[in-house]
Amino acid sequence: PNNTSVPSPLPEPNSSFVCPPPCSSGAQRMELLAAPQQCALACSMARVLTAVLLTMFGLQPLPVSEAVALPARHRLEAVDAPAPRIHVLTVAGKSNIDFTASVQDAVRQTMSSGDRLTTLCEPGCAEASAGRLAGVVEITPEESFSGAACVRNGLSCTGYELAQMRFVYGFVSQVRAAVRSGALADWYLLKDDDTLVDVNGLLSQACGYSHNDLISFAYPVACVGAPAGKFWIAGGRGWLVSGALAEKLAVDFGDRWLGLEADRIAGSSAICLVDPRQQSGYTWDSFVPEVLSWIPGAKLYDAKSIGPPCSWHLGDGIFKMKVQDALPRIRECGADVRPCGGSDVVRTAALASCEGAPACTPVA
Repeated sequence: PNNTSVPSPLPEPNSSFVCPPPCSSGAQRMELLAAPQQCALACSMARVLTAVLLTMFGLQPLPVSEAVALPARHRLEAVDAPAPRIHVLTVAGKSNIDFTASVQDAVRQTMSSGDRLTTLCEPGCAEASAGRLAGVVEITPEESFSGAACVRNGLSCTGYELAQMRFVYGFVSQVRAAVRSGALADWYLLKDDDTLVDVNGLLSQACGYSHNDLISFAYPVACVGAPAGKFWIAGGRGWLVSGALAEKLAVDFGDRWLGLEADRIAGSSAICLVDPRQQSGYTWDSFVPEVLSWIPGAKLYDAKSIGPPCSWHLGDGIFKMKVQDALPRIRECGADVRPCGGSDVVRTAALASCEGAPACTPVA
């Protein structure tokens, strides 16, 4: 099941199927004997039936490994291979496959054996890429929006707007699949297809911190016009998430996170004064600090505080840097790569804050 570009087949009618979010959430997740197309009806019944059963018969909710709501085509069976050190999740589209492949080739040169790279893409991407992209997983709008249409301010979503949900749904579904299969990675890196990153260097910088803690690393940003004190993360630089935090996000808060993103895509106002494409109100990275605030003890560290840049965003739209031109920007990251666990590891990370986010307006 690892790094395959061919999705598993959908179950036959009346086979065991778990409806995708938000059909099931929290302790009320329930495995349904229903075909995928029956989810819309069965979903509303499941919550009522589950509550009745738990009350009348004293039943316990299913264990996490069995209760995770996940479309059948993204499920993984238990595997014998060890859990990867890191799982890099790249969101991509069909329109720029050659460029995406060139970035992936550079990133893979900084990864170690056993690390995993998955491309979260739109339908048709596997065929269009012809093997040039790693581990293609095609995500349909129907899956990520639980059967509903993607609409923004009354109009059908653009490809860019659909991609915002692909970040959230792709992360949640891949982590849930890992939980089910017993192959949860130590770290997850969620990034754009035009994010160049030195993976070994990044993990070397973070090696003073445990993947068993509820922590993540990113570059905080803001903009002129945003409310005082509000900042978010630069998704184009990537978001490094510990395995423990990834599991907590996906299993316990994944449905809520998906609902938040869907709601903001459907209708929200731009918060940045300069925002020609009106994107600042709904991009996935705009809500990371808010989502982390739901989890007691979760910490977001400023990636600037742990060392030289290990990632670089190659640009937006048609104006993108070439990989070879961007490599010098992250060269210092890999200058001191060393195994984790030595006596010389240090913990220098500062928490992400408004003070560390360019253009953030401090609270008076």
